[in-house]
Order: sequence, then structure tokens, then C-alpha cells
Amino acid sequence: MVAISTTHKCSVTVAINIFRCSHETTGYFLGLFMESSKQFTFTNHDVAEHLRTIATLKEIKGEGRFHFLAFRNAADLIENLPEDINDIAAEGKLTDLPGVGQGIAEVIEQFLASGDSELAKKLSSQVPITLVELTEVPGLGAKKVARLWQELGITTLE
Repeated sequence: MVAISTTHKCSVTVAINIFRCSHETTGYFLGLFMESSKQFTFTNHDVAEHLRTIATLKEIKGEGRFHFLAFRNAADLIENLPEDINDIAAEGKLTDLPGVGQGIAEVIEQFLASGDSELAKKLSSQVPITLVELTEVPGLGAKKVARLWQELGITTLE
């Protein structure tokens, strides 16, 4: 017979009680697990739109041409891919796409996981997201929208 120290008895008792508690409330714990592990499914179009929004925010903010064009070009590429972007990301091959570097790949991965990205959050805290909609008005490009915002405080069509 093996002697069990008090610490081990407590651990065994705690483990048994946790098992009992978990067993009695399995549905509850399973529900919590299922709720916290929701999967998002986004299309190539969804990813492309997210990248275009980032590109437009960067352009309105006045970042260099290369920065916003890289996102716009990646958006065009992804929108026209015959493969599903989710599959490419799952295989870890985003940076194999022409024009998709590590930074854009991280944005895509974050978007596919949550429907948003840290970069988009950061940019939308610096530039009102409503300005993106203004650029869709014929004759209003990012530069004009930026001037309307900075000089007149206009952020919406209303």
C-alpha cells in the first residue's frame, strides 16, 4: 500500500469534484466552448474589400503612394483569384501571392480569423471610417475627401 500525502489527497479530491461538476454541467461548458470557438468564413471579395478600405484610409491619411497602392493591388489580386483565400491562408502560402508581403499577409490572417484587423482598427481611430464612403461619390477621390475633412470637418454626406 502506498501512502498518499495530504497534498495529493486534496488534488485527487479537487480533480474528482471538478469532474463531477463538469459532468453535471457538460452542456453548459460545451456551450461556452462552442460560443468561444466560432469560426468565421469570408470570401475573397470580403478580404479584398477589407484591403481596399485600408488602402483608402491610408490614402486619406496622406501615407505614401506605395503604401496604399500595395493594399489596393493585393485587393485586386485576391478578388480575382480562382482559389479560395481561406485555403491559401490555411496552407501558410499568403506570401507566395505576388505583391503580398508579410504585413499584408498578417492583415489577411487577422481578418479571416475575426472579421477585422489591427491595422484597420488603428487607421479608423485616426481617420473617420465614414470618409471611405465619401470616396465613392463621383468626383470625390481620397485627396478631395481628405481636404473636406481636414479643412471643413466634413465626415459624412449628411
